[in-house]
Amino acid sequence: MSRRYGSPTSVTSSDVAIIEIHVVAGDAITVDDPIITLESDEATMDVPAEIAGTVTALSVSVGDTVSQGDVILSVEVAEGRCRACH
Repeated sequence: MSRRYGSPTSVTSSDVAIIEIHVVAGDAITVDDPIITLESDEATMDVPAEIAGTVTALSVSVGDTVSQGDVILSVEVAEGRCRACH
């Protein structure tokens, strides 16, 4: 199953900058692997995967800004490995 993954609900500020991307298309990820690092005026935060599978596409680049719910990447989900799919 293919699934688009958005920035987490813990991102409460709008327009938070992406300062690092830890994955590329084709990478296998597991739950809690770091996906991106965000930086706001108040803090720097690693965003962990809530999905295990294979990254099929990135929707963001370093320097982009995201808000809660913006699509970060697409993942081909490993069967039974999606904490956010329930």
